[in-house]
Amino acid sequence: QAMIKSAVERAVSHPDVQLVLLSGGTGFTPDDMTPEVVSSLLTRRADSLVQYLQQEALKITPMACLSRAVIGTVAKSNQCHAMVVTLPGKPKAIDENLGILFQNGVLPHAIAQC
Repeated sequence: QAMIKSAVERAVSHPDVQLVLLSGGTGFTPDDMTPEVVSSLLTRRADSLVQYLQQEALKITPMACLSRAVIGTVAKSNQCHAMVVTLPGKPKAIDENLGILFQNGVLPHAIAQC
């Protein structure tokens, strides 16, 4: 848990970082704790983005319902925020999820709002 938290905090502390992507740890095994750690760091949750992601991912595979994605922003200095997105650990699922979030400019538009 401490390693995940530290990595996210280091990433968002960089002035040019607007997006942090984490993969893995979003399932149901005892070691899967990424959503809980990231949730504790969020300033603003983006539950509607999670709903959109899951809705679209379910069109690809029913296994998408097993991902516990978390999306939101973490406050940085100067009132700026960085968007943080947790993704599944499997490369195919990562590709599908990123494709969904970037289609129609959804994620870039959300980042621009930060």
